Amino acid sequence: MKGFLLRSYVNGINGQVVPFYGIIDPCFIFREDNRCVHDLLADTTVIEGQPPEE
Repeated sequence: MKGFLLRSYVNGINGQVVPFYGIIDPCFIFREDNRCVHDLLADTTVIEGQPPEE
């Protein structure tokens, strides 16, 4: 739940306050661990894989 709140609300607030945040945030995905700024703020981990088949 903490990760959801941080990724949603803090990311939304940053988008309104920090200039060019919408451009800067996705640029971080090119790091070695594929984590964007919102992942770093929420301390979440990016997992590689395929979604389950239905």
